[in-house]
Parts: sequence; structure tokens; C-alpha cells
Amino acid sequence: MKSEPSVSVLFPVHKDNPYLQDALTSLSQQTYGNLEILFLDNSEIGLSQEIWSNHPRLKYVRVAAGCGLSRALNYGISYSKSEYLARMDYDDICKPNRIREQIDFLESNPEIDILGSAIMFIGDVHDPYALVGSVGSRPNDPDVMQSYICEKNPLFHSTVVMRRTSMISNNLFYNPKYDGAEDYELWMRASRKLRISNLNSVLLDYRLHTDQLSRIGSRKTNYLADKIKLRQIWWVIFQKPSLNKHMFKLLLKRLMIYAKNAALMFF
Repeated sequence: MKSEPSVSVLFPVHKDNPYLQDALTSLSQQTYGNLEILFLDNSEIGLSQEIWSNHPRLKYVRVAAGCGLSRALNYGISYSKSEYLARMDYDDICKPNRIREQIDFLESNPEIDILGSAIMFIGDVHDPYALVGSVGSRPNDPDVMQSYICEKNPLFHSTVVMRRTSMISNNLFYNPKYDGAEDYELWMRASRKLRISNLNSVLLDYRLHTDQLSRIGSRKTNYLADKIKLRQIWWVIFQKPSLNKHMFKLLLKRLMIYAKNAALMFF
């Protein structure tokens, strides 16, 4: 009988917060067996052992203080020796079967390298684009991902599972220059070399809260997302001429939005 593939969950933390323990508990209680949680502590002075020591499967990893999210994640990718890398944020909650469902799918579909899932929005604030109690989903057809990236992020970052060797062999690491939209920029580059998909199953509760929404909706994040969309539109124009009519219309629209957000960044 084949043994379960090993999985490392990249779990970066830069400070203690009210949601951290629920997130860790949801990972500790996964039905999947061959799993470790890489608690990537990139806080300024190091987090108290009381915060992380009571969770089975957890491996504490001290990374450079205040190094930023992308560098912390890249350290975790290099540190891990597992076959698969999973992502999880400190403020979300995994369904108990999340990792098992994703690994089962990836083992049965070796052509897919990066896999996300649908999410349920939870929390105590309301966003007009993500209502608490509603389900968020992304496409599951790998053939549409390159064009989809021209308009939206194709994955919910906290749901992702990746084949580690595929990422490393293609030099697919997070770009620190894009902190705030680091995942979007990585999927843009990955879509040109690897196959990306999503499960329709809701495997994660995605928390909406004030700190998170202020970061996601910041001028910097919007500006970086616009740059990513423009880069991908240009790439698709040259790689897929059959889509050029739509892409040139989209390019004009995105250039106007980019100019607006760029002005907001600097004035």
C-alpha cells in the first residue's frame, strides 16, 4: 500500500492575534495524517512559546525578523522537504477534510501542479464584494487560467496546495517586490509553466475583518494588482493572438485604471 505523500503547511505569523489559535486548531485537526505545520515566525522579537507549543504537528521555524511575507514564505519553501506545500493564513479556518481532499485530487490528476478550492466568507465586517455567509469560487478549468489572470486572481491564497518540486524546478518563488499581491504575481508567472485548478468544494472559512480588508483594499495592493493584470494582458496578446480583440479592449480599460491608481499612490 502506497504511503501518504508528505505535506508542509506554510503558516507565516508576524504577531499574536485573536484568530491565531482557531486557525492552528483547524490545521492540527486535519484528517490527513502525513502533515506538518511550519510555523514561520517572522515577528520582530520572536513569539512566545505559549502561542504555538500546544499544537500537534507544529514545527516552529524562526525566520529573519520583519523580513516580510514573501521572504518568510520563500524560506518555508526551501526549508520544507515535503512533496506538497499548502498555504494557510493566521485568520482563516480549514475544514477537517481540506488537505485530504486536495491531496487525493492531486494524486489522481498528476497534470495539475497548483490547486485551490472554494471558500465560505465568515467574520464580523461586511464587504460589498464578499458578503459574510456567501461562497467564493474560482475557475477549475486550467485552460482558462492565463486569460482569467488578466482580470482576477485565480486562487484564494489560503486554500492553495502546490507540488514542491514543480515550484522549485521552475524557480517559482514569491517576489518580495509584490508584497501585498505576492500570491497573484506568483500565479501569473506559474500559469505560463504549470497547470492551475480549483475544487468546487468549500474547504476553508475565509475571515473578513478590519485589518485584513484594510490591507487587501489598500492603494498599494490595488496598484500592484493593476501591474500584474497589465503584464499578463501583454503576455496573452503575444502568446494567444486569437484573443487579441478582447485583450486590446481590456488593455485600454486596465491602463485607465492603472493610471488612476498610480496617481493615488504618489499624490
